[in-house]
Amino acid sequence: MNRVVRLWLLIAFCLAWPAASHAQDRAQITRQIAGALTEIALIERERARPDVADDFAAFMLTTNRQRLAEGYAQADHSGQGRAIRQDAQRTANRIIGATPRTDYLRYYPDPVRVRADIDADAGATGVEREGRKAGRLLMLEGSLAGFQGNNWQAEERWPPDVAQRARIYRLHFYDIRDRVEPQLEPISEGCSRLPFTPCLRRTFHETRARYRHDLSRAQETASLYFPTRFHARFVDSTGIGGSREDYERYQAEQRTERKQQEEWRSAQDPTWRSIKIGLIGFVIIMAVCGLMIWLSREGNKGGGTSGNYGTADFANPLTPKFDDSVFRGVFFGPAAHPNVKGSIFAPVVSAPESHALIVAPSGTGKGTRVIIPTLLLYRSSLITIDPKGENAAITARYRRDQLGQTIHIVNPWDVHGALFKSYGLDNATFNPLDVLDPKDRNIVGIANSIATTICHQGSVNDSFWQDNANAMLAGILLYVADAQDPIREPKTLAHVADIVSGGETAADLRSTLFPKMVASSSYRGAMRKLVGRFVQMDDKTYSGVIAQLSKSLQFLADDQIAAATDHSSFNLADLVNGRTTLYIVIPDDQMQAQAIWLKLMVTAVTQTFKRYRPAAQGVRGMFLIDEFPVLGRVDSIVTDIALVRGAGLDVTLIVQGLDQLRALYGASADTIIGNCGYKWFCNIKDLQTADYVSKALGQMTVRTVSETVSSANGHTSRSASYGEMGRALFLPDELLSMGRQVAFAFQPKGRPYYVKPLDYWHMHAFFSFRVAGMPDLKAYDNNPFHQQNHYGQNDGAKGGSSGGGGAGAGSDGGTSSQSQGRMDRAEALAMLGLDEGASADQVREAYKNLMAKLHPDRGGTNRLAQLLNEARDLLLGKKK
Repeated sequence: MNRVVRLWLLIAFCLAWPAASHAQDRAQITRQIAGALTEIALIERERARPDVADDFAAFMLTTNRQRLAEGYAQADHSGQGRAIRQDAQRTANRIIGATPRTDYLRYYPDPVRVRADIDADAGATGVEREGRKAGRLLMLEGSLAGFQGNNWQAEERWPPDVAQRARIYRLHFYDIRDRVEPQLEPISEGCSRLPFTPCLRRTFHETRARYRHDLSRAQETASLYFPTRFHARFVDSTGIGGSREDYERYQAEQRTERKQQEEWRSAQDPTWRSIKIGLIGFVIIMAVCGLMIWLSREGNKGGGTSGNYGTADFANPLTPKFDDSVFRGVFFGPAAHPNVKGSIFAPVVSAPESHALIVAPSGTGKGTRVIIPTLLLYRSSLITIDPKGENAAITARYRRDQLGQTIHIVNPWDVHGALFKSYGLDNATFNPLDVLDPKDRNIVGIANSIATTICHQGSVNDSFWQDNANAMLAGILLYVADAQDPIREPKTLAHVADIVSGGETAADLRSTLFPKMVASSSYRGAMRKLVGRFVQMDDKTYSGVIAQLSKSLQFLADDQIAAATDHSSFNLADLVNGRTTLYIVIPDDQMQAQAIWLKLMVTAVTQTFKRYRPAAQGVRGMFLIDEFPVLGRVDSIVTDIALVRGAGLDVTLIVQGLDQLRALYGASADTIIGNCGYKWFCNIKDLQTADYVSKALGQMTVRTVSETVSSANGHTSRSASYGEMGRALFLPDELLSMGRQVAFAFQPKGRPYYVKPLDYWHMHAFFSFRVAGMPDLKAYDNNPFHQQNHYGQNDGAKGGSSGGGGAGAGSDGGTSSQSQGRMDRAEALAMLGLDEGASADQVREAYKNLMAKLHPDRGGTNRLAQLLNEARDLLLGKKK
């Protein structure tokens, strides 16, 4: 009989084992990945606190990253990698994004406070003090587990806020344990058995155990942190098994039960007892196996997909690192993931040797979230077109004092002139014709490039007139470069315009200048080839060409431009040394009128890098062109964007929408877009851009369920079939409604990043000394547009704002917009990082998060706290 039973048990076990093992393995892998994701996110969150060390739980962070990698590998090996990852991410998100809701959780102290309280106790020092901290944190964690029946295996069924707090307590315990471990005796040596012989390892662990389990310590902890009515409940929850009373009762019951079992067994026949045990075991195993098979099938119904329709997803937010890469590219903001609510990770930054395209409409915060953060971090040479001079006002002195850069501000209209002078920064001038060096073998090509920049504007229907004006101007540029006479023939744009006009006598160039140029052999007769056609040209055609060229040079009629281009106060070649920053400042109402001057500056910069090629010496620079489409069509960008990357220049173009770019460049827009390896999209408002981003994000495979209901003979039956279909990761209409709180950063290789944009005044709190050699991110200057009562344009006022100010959204020190009146709604929304239409709950949550980071007790200022309070009160309708 025993043999038959054993045979049946063996057969059942062999049949059920594969399915049961499969389901068990999946659950185990899911728990491993979810646990690692949760602890990584919580560690990063704790590190972001100003009162927590930057290397908090370093060993556990490394361990969890290894566990995560192993879990992903096991999931992929199982054939259900995507399904397991999704399940794990959902489980982790419940805990990571949990907010305190459980009633008793409000009594539990912050772990940092627990550690500080024991540090303040003079009764212990060294290892014993660390043991007390470790034990008390474990007691608090054990109490939370006690309220959940001490069921750690079912942690996913705990209230998520309780599970989050318990894990934070344990992470702080691990941090203490790992910090104290180097002070303890090696485990291999152990502790001496001799009496009264001190042993640090024994002291630490005994103290930890005493502070974790002792009734007196539980009562002490209760009196420190909990209200009187909660004392008994807390003390009871710290017992083994989650209840001291239940544990005492359990021990008594166990003793009674063991005694009864011993009496019963002594009265039973051994053979019959074995048969009963075997039958019971068989039934239990079959039931468990059946349950495992059912769970496995149910899991597969909603589980992974084949990927036949696409595998679109976002890049792993854990991939970026807090390292010196933040100093070498465009700052896009912290990485995040839509499945990890409320958590942000290390910043996404472009890599060298890649251009970038920033696409966002006005009001998105391109300046405060991309341009200024990049100016605060980028450590090599940088050139930027700066409408209104805002970027220079905030970052010029910072780049000089914090990054050691030489600063030049080309500022023909003296925007914020008094402010810059108070910083010790004078207006610079630059002659674009300085790039015409007679010793340069490529001078003819450079002259032609300058002429093309000036002459090719507007409709292509004027190509005949534009081409002839281009040739005439290129020849004249070569003439003034070859003249070598700074008195009679100065090499300036103003002089070139004077030559074209015929001078004071309005002379005909066909009889005065062109014969000299035709006779010249300089540059292998290039001048003759360029202007020879005009000597015998009929009067009507010649007049048309002169009119076209004069029209193109009309921008030089502005005396301020003529003065700013008369000579160079610095050498443009300094840009290739990696230690020079050039701001090209222009009032926004002059950008279209002086687009040609701006394009000349662009051409001069790109030609300089192509000539000197600093990349060969390991030096790179960046050119930030804000409001790029306002310049009109810049043909040199189309031709040079693929070339300057190899020379050492990374270009960042900033536009409001792809429709704007395509309207100007037509098919050439795709050349620009394709050459920008990094693309940043935020607050998308036009359908063309939304459609592009939706297609670029790709398509994913989703599960479909089709349910059939049938009735026959009075009975109803239901059946379900499962299939797959493709769906865009984000549809265009979804992108159009996302607002400015989310951005998408595409990279040259790999999946795009889901990014949470970060304004520059929050960068100090975000980095929180996580990167070695980080400059003082609070040392920027105030935004002058929020202190016009101090510095107006050309007002001649003296003085300046000290570093450390905020800008636009409240600053540390200095005067903000509130100096001119109360904060308006738009400023309040910007202060809290919200969009119009934000609910009261969103306002409170944003205020709470910002105040937690920027409160005066945590490194902020009273002024900043005051502005946060004012923004909250305004949006919530509170009256003062």
